[in-house]
Amino acid sequence: MLDSILEKVKNFPNIIGISSVRVKIGNLKMVSSQSSQEAFSQLAQRTLCEEASLHIEEVKRDNLTVEAIEGIFSDNSTLSQ
Repeated sequence: MLDSILEKVKNFPNIIGISSVRVKIGNLKMVSSQSSQEAFSQLAQRTLCEEASLHIEEVKRDNLTVEAIEGIFSDNSTLSQ
């Protein structure tokens, strides 16, 4: 999940952080929201996602989708993608 997020924002050279990430996780993945939150917190350390809040919606599918990313840029602007 973290790799997907960082891949999506790599084309924005002046991005300095990510403030919020919204994902949909299929409940057939057998991964709980809590374990996803914990893993994200650990893996996000020392990355653009370090301060990001993770919002998870469980859906009845077998996939994980990054729905939205809110970034912070060096000129103090924001972008939701």
